[in-house]
Amino acid sequence: MNICRDVTCNVSTGFWILYIEAQKLIAQYQTNLGTIQSRQRYESEAKQILEATNREIKSLIVSAPSDTQQFKAEIHDIINQLRTIKPGTTSYPEAQQLLAMAQKRL
Repeated sequence: MNICRDVTCNVSTGFWILYIEAQKLIAQYQTNLGTIQSRQRYESEAKQILEATNREIKSLIVSAPSDTQQFKAEIHDIINQLRTIKPGTTSYPEAQQLLAMAQKRL
């Protein structure tokens, strides 16, 4: 009789331990998922910003404003957009190169 109670007790305790460990893994998974989703969002935003600034740069090259102040204002706009690209994204190195080139134009 005592053996059955001990086995039942051990099985019940074992299930609780597994349940607690599973809950910890679920919490860790949810945290990791949130991090991945944030990184994916940053990557998507960075790509869109870089594409938009590349279009603006091409447009500026094709038809640069004759007014120096207008030209500088457009360069400032490009610089501000490039600065929003987060480090760690695949677009960041190119954004930094474009940023350096744009700053030289001021």
